[in-house]
Amino acid sequence: MASPTSAAQRDGRWWVAGLLGLALLTACLAVAGRARQDLSVDEPFTASTLELGVAGIRAAVRSDDIPAYYVLLAGWTSVVGRSAWGLRSLSVAVYIGAVLLTAGLARRLAASTEAGLFAGLLLA
Repeated sequence: MASPTSAAQRDGRWWVAGLLGLALLTACLAVAGRARQDLSVDEPFTASTLELGVAGIRAAVRSDDIPAYYVLLAGWTSVVGRSAWGLRSLSVAVYIGAVLLTAGLARRLAASTEAGLFAGLLLA
């Protein structure tokens, strides 16, 4: 008979393996969905806005509902670059985070590893 501790450890290992699998699946789906597409209508605007610096971003997006996105993206692209993939990689990272957060919340609410992983899979 397995001890409760070993069962919890096994469940924890499955949880971590499942989360890693979900993150990989999410990244693959996000990248595959955009791999052959050129920049969409708003991405060139975003790229040109990033060239303005923080003060220019404020002026350019004064009427925008999400100016913090541009500031965050400016910092992000200073690390990963301003290529098309550099612009899109923040969205991929946020998408992965949303899937993992959903899985974690569902696991906690349902008290079930399987329910958490299934919820994450549904969002992916």
